[in-house]
Amino acid sequence: MSPGAASLLTRAQKAHWTWNEPIDVTHVYLSAALMAEVASEVMDCLVTEVCLADVLRTDDPVMTAAMAAIRHEAAQQAMGGPLYVETVARGLIIHLLRRYAAITRDRPVPSSGLSPAQCRIIREHIDANLAERLDLAGMAAQLGMTPCLFARRFRISFGLPAYAWVTARRLERARRLLGETGASIKAIAVDCGFADQAHLTRLFARETGVTPAAYRRALN
Repeated sequence: MSPGAASLLTRAQKAHWTWNEPIDVTHVYLSAALMAEVASEVMDCLVTEVCLADVLRTDDPVMTAAMAAIRHEAAQQAMGGPLYVETVARGLIIHLLRRYAAITRDRPVPSSGLSPAQCRIIREHIDANLAERLDLAGMAAQLGMTPCLFARRFRISFGLPAYAWVTARRLERARRLLGETGASIKAIAVDCGFADQAHLTRLFARETGVTPAAYRRALN
């Protein structure tokens, strides 16, 4: 093993490691249920079991980049972190399915977007809870779906991943509040579900090319 190397171990596999000097190691745990959910969505069929290979060592930049992103979000505890981690984890699972897995299939399942009624329900739920933490599990529960099925159908219907659409709605609300109210930018950041004023400023500037303060001055 060396920096950047990764190992894959299944639940039944026991391992013992001996090191000659201190090291930093990242562990990412993926449940069998989540693996099966993602596999079912990707393959448009009901997957009953996913068996990952036990790999002592692999140099896989896609895997290690995903693990680094999850580690970074866990340390940051930033707004939208759980939703972002779910998205990265599902991308990691798809990569693992392609390279390291054996899959047992069952019956086919339909592939489609959300119904108009479901779109209305989830829009109303998101808009009513923009100031709160929104994650795939909570949004999927509004429609009685698994997070994986919800994520795919949401993207088909809305044209964006759920986390990106939520961020766009938060920025849209921030623009409206900047123009229609005299609330402080800090208060607007909280009301729109951003971690803090700096987080709002960073995303707002990236989206519009100006800071919230400059945007407000231009309107006035």
